[in-house]
Amino acid sequence: MKTTVCEIGNALENIGLVSIVVPVYNASKFLHRALDSILWQTYPHWEAILVNDGSTDNSLEILQQYAQQDARFKVIDKPNGRAASARNSGLDVAQGNYIAFFDADDMLYPQFLEIMLKTLKRDKVDLVWCKSKDCNEDACLDFCKTYTSYEVCYQENPLNWYSLGKKPHLPLPVWGKICRADLIKDLRFLKEFKVLCEDGYYSLQVFDRCNAVANVRNYLMAYRQNQDSSMHKKYSFNRVDDEILMAKLTLINTRDYNYFQAACRKFSENIFEYSFVQPYLLKLDNYMDFWKKYSIECHKLVDDKVYFPQCLPLWKRVLASLALHQKWGALRCGLNLYLKFRK
Repeated sequence: MKTTVCEIGNALENIGLVSIVVPVYNASKFLHRALDSILWQTYPHWEAILVNDGSTDNSLEILQQYAQQDARFKVIDKPNGRAASARNSGLDVAQGNYIAFFDADDMLYPQFLEIMLKTLKRDKVDLVWCKSKDCNEDACLDFCKTYTSYEVCYQENPLNWYSLGKKPHLPLPVWGKICRADLIKDLRFLKEFKVLCEDGYYSLQVFDRCNAVANVRNYLMAYRQNQDSSMHKKYSFNRVDDEILMAKLTLINTRDYNYFQAACRKFSENIFEYSFVQPYLLKLDNYMDFWKKYSIECHKLVDDKVYFPQCLPLWKRVLASLALHQKWGALRCGLNLYLKFRK
């Protein structure tokens, strides 16, 4: 990995059209600030495809207002089909040379497009991602903030980079990234996922097609901690099932041996964490239901070569063995020690 400091300069050339795909569902509380952050981009060559996914509030009315004021905003109105369906609808009509995904409750710094596209063109990478700043629901972005320089680091073979957990960590959510459209124009989000991971699995497929990616080490977007979003929904069996489905799809379709080994470790840790650790850590009343269900499920996953407890670190390997053999009392004691150690 190499790191470079780049000067922004005054020249603002037309690097190509960027399609920004924005799924919208009952986001009227945040829409004005989100769409204003697109409108005030220093790079003007963009189209924002606003997909109203069956909102029951006045989101559609707000989207239409912006489309009337600026033709670069394009509205699609469709019945509710969740984020994967909405993003696919946006991809179907995207005309840009580059693709970016944006959530309706987040905000972009004014130079997001300018800096990201300059990095894509100058360094001839396939995908660029930036740092994002967490903010609360009521936060407003400082639209006057500008950078005169920015720091970039480069990563080759991003799929292995992600699986090995190298730093800076390559995030799975699709927002905060821009990718070449010709690289991903045929990819679509899978609707089989119930809660999360439709963008996680999509990102893994994108990483697999990228030879090199770049990370802008400056804050170029703000991620709003919206308590009503799917990321903050109550922990559920669907959450765990999605992680397992992503592991199955990824490992079944992987032919690279080195990546397969890294992915086995990565997904095995995820499955153990979400099936056994998180329900207990979150003090869910029904944590035993998770343990009983996924102890049986994990036996099947071992047979199907999707879950590899032997790949886990020693602590987790012992705990995973207790879970597989349904030693609930020992598992509770072990988890208490493990969580105390982890803190």
